[in-house]
Amino acid sequence: MTKFLIVKAIDRFLPWINSSFFCFLQSIVLFSLCNYNAIAARLSLIDSDTKIEEIEITNSDEVEFIIIPIGINVGNRNVIASALVKGAEDGNEAINFPQWLIPFNDVVEVLKLSINEQEDGFWQINAPGIVTLINSEKLVEDPDLGLAVTVEQIQKWLNVPAEFDLLEYAIVFNPPWLEFRGKSKFREEIPVVVDGLPLVSPRAFTLTTIGQSIDVNRDFKEDAQNNSSFDFNGELTAIGTLLGGSWYINAKQDDLRKFSSWSLNEAQWWLQSESIDYIVGSQPTFGRGGGEGDYWGVTAVRRWGFEPQKISSSGFNPGQRFRANQVNRTVTGKALPGTLVQLVTFRDHVIREVLVDESGVYYFENIPVKGEKYRVFLYRDGILTAEPEIELVRFSDIPELLPKGGSVLTLSSGLRRKQEENFIGQFRDLGLGIGYRRGISEDWTVGVNLFHDNKSLRSLGEG
Repeated sequence: MTKFLIVKAIDRFLPWINSSFFCFLQSIVLFSLCNYNAIAARLSLIDSDTKIEEIEITNSDEVEFIIIPIGINVGNRNVIASALVKGAEDGNEAINFPQWLIPFNDVVEVLKLSINEQEDGFWQINAPGIVTLINSEKLVEDPDLGLAVTVEQIQKWLNVPAEFDLLEYAIVFNPPWLEFRGKSKFREEIPVVVDGLPLVSPRAFTLTTIGQSIDVNRDFKEDAQNNSSFDFNGELTAIGTLLGGSWYINAKQDDLRKFSSWSLNEAQWWLQSESIDYIVGSQPTFGRGGGEGDYWGVTAVRRWGFEPQKISSSGFNPGQRFRANQVNRTVTGKALPGTLVQLVTFRDHVIREVLVDESGVYYFENIPVKGEKYRVFLYRDGILTAEPEIELVRFSDIPELLPKGGSVLTLSSGLRRKQEENFIGQFRDLGLGIGYRRGISEDWTVGVNLFHDNKSLRSLGEG
């Protein structure tokens, strides 16, 4: 009925239309009306509440990636002239570019990455501007490219934008660290290797240095005959080796015109090693003891768990040999997982760095603290180009501290010497001493010294 009324209306109101045009128009209308039921049936499948833009249009034809020879650029610089990747393009633009596959080794070369394998299949990726942790199992094992990574993974993991340049026919990476200049890394001292070198045994006795000094002083106090006088005195010093140790002698002569004016100031033989020292002769008083005259005796110093301080003066100094050359500490703190933590000196040298795991706690162990101060730089998400959070590291640096578990035992016996008119002097007042010191923790060292002579028993506690 509807079809008939429409046709009659056209015949009534458009009589001026010629027959050929009318027949063409009538055929279009009749064709539309014939397909009306089919169109209505399809539209009835869509819910009346559904908006047109909510209808999902799918394309059953999937794009098949093929192997493409293509260049790889970093910024404006070409790094790889031709690399094999898997992707597709239509002559105008890349198709599904985020899913393009690039060989992982090519990405490592182009972005200058270093890989540190961790536990449970995780890899720590170190780039000039970022340090991050990735799951190696999420990389793609492609039968043609081998181990590969998608463009989307590169952008997500390394924060590196990428684009397809059709004119240069290249993949262009634009890492944010192109103009970034990071801190210098601390280089550990390379040990000297002496394996295979011939061993030369020293002589039992050598004289390496001998010195003589003479002083002339004029006394301007005139005597009864108006004559002034001159004083002549001298000093003799000799250094050498004896039985694997070193010896040192110092003597003075108050009057060069009198041979009997010679007197012995110091005489010492010292055998030292990393763990034990032996000292015979003149030496500083053991255990800070008192008494008249200088101390001459035999002392043994035994150390466990640390190296003594380097000698900064001639002769034996018990204060240096009782102390550790270096006390290492532990620096610890908390940060968000994924944060890169760098331990930095005030000269901007990176000593250590670590990527914070899920525990949110970081550690730096065995950090030398003697004569050095540190800061901690915290980089959120490992992005080195971002502004870091800076914290100061504070700990005590007392010279007497020993490392945790380190200890030193000292035994000494000797006499007091009083200078007299003869060359050697007079020895008296036998003394015996013992001392022990131990590192309880990184910040606490305890010790005790006992010294007994003919006059008293003295003790000294340390802590």
